[in-house]
Amino acid sequence: MSQYRDERTDLSLSLDVIYRLVAERVFDDYMRTLVGAAHRYVVIYASNSNDNREYQGPDTEHGKLSSWLKRNALEWELLGHTSRRYPCRGDYAEGCFAEFFIYRRANAK
Repeated sequence: MSQYRDERTDLSLSLDVIYRLVAERVFDDYMRTLVGAAHRYVVIYASNSNDNREYQGPDTEHGKLSSWLKRNALEWELLGHTSRRYPCRGDYAEGCFAEFFIYRRANAK
């Protein structure tokens, strides 16, 4: 983040980051930068469910993604998300709790 210089592109991408941002200010700054960097699309690979509590620890927090976007980035709409091909079933080494979420800026051309 310290090297980001307000560049803008058609798409910004976040992979395996959001559920690691447990401090509210860090999470908020990151999300504002992520959506601010994109003209048209934001693709996020993360967890977006509080059902993942058994995988939550001091450095992991789930379930903040869509609620933050609904409150703070009203111009972004969810186009879709992937289903987990290998969902967690009690052992995160055998599956994954993250999914891809694809957002589009509503007024993007």
